[in-house]
Amino acid sequence: MKTLNPNWIVGFVDGNGHFIFSNDQSTLNFVIPLDHRSLNVLYLIKSFFKCGSVKKTIHPNQIRKNMREYRVSSHTHLKNIIIPFFQKWPLQTSKKKSFERFVEKINPAVERSSFEFPEQSKLNLEWFIGFLDAKACFNCSIHNRTIQPQFRICLPQKEKSILDRIQHNFNFGVRYQRTNGVEIFQLNSNKNMCYLAKKILLTKGFKDRLKTSKRIRARKWCKIVFLIEQKQHTTMDGWTKIRKLYQSF
Repeated sequence: MKTLNPNWIVGFVDGNGHFIFSNDQSTLNFVIPLDHRSLNVLYLIKSFFKCGSVKKTIHPNQIRKNMREYRVSSHTHLKNIIIPFFQKWPLQTSKKKSFERFVEKINPAVERSSFEFPEQSKLNLEWFIGFLDAKACFNCSIHNRTIQPQFRICLPQKEKSILDRIQHNFNFGVRYQRTNGVEIFQLNSNKNMCYLAKKILLTKGFKDRLKTSKRIRARKWCKIVFLIEQKQHTTMDGWTKIRKLYQSF
């Protein structure tokens, strides 16, 4: 069985994890929801932590048929496994504040100094891959034979700093805020998209680094980017290949 990298887990939780608690401390849960097509990833996370359960995602009035979740609700497992993990491998987004409040709920006597992590530490590549697995969007548009691969990460305004750090740490991409307040990180040049594909999304042997079902869409996106890099989009054969990849998104 594959073993997950701790930094990947942190990146994925930064993008898709939740520390849930009630004011009276009667409810304390660590939850990671995920589409059912990536069910294997939830079991890998469960195997990594050696606690918790994987089940259908249940909301008050319904079961979300296409969603599954990894959940840890045992106070013993939260205190002895989950909390020590994220104290050793700190979160990088605003989730770290949720984590702090979560820890204070389960252990009111905790010292605030235990949360004093470096704010601008360099982002780890495995963290970034985990974050992409949770938050990246891979798209492509075709208009009048003009092909435009698109890569974006869209986050609420409170996560502005992490997108700024991604741009600074990896030295590529464009940052801006939409009129509705949503923060965007995107790639505009095919050169930068090739860098993302070759150096981050795929290994030297062209194996997928992403672990969720998003890797399937990302791999098709990479193929389109590579065909454009090779100028294949100017040929009939290359155009046909891109069109097929685009239609299969």
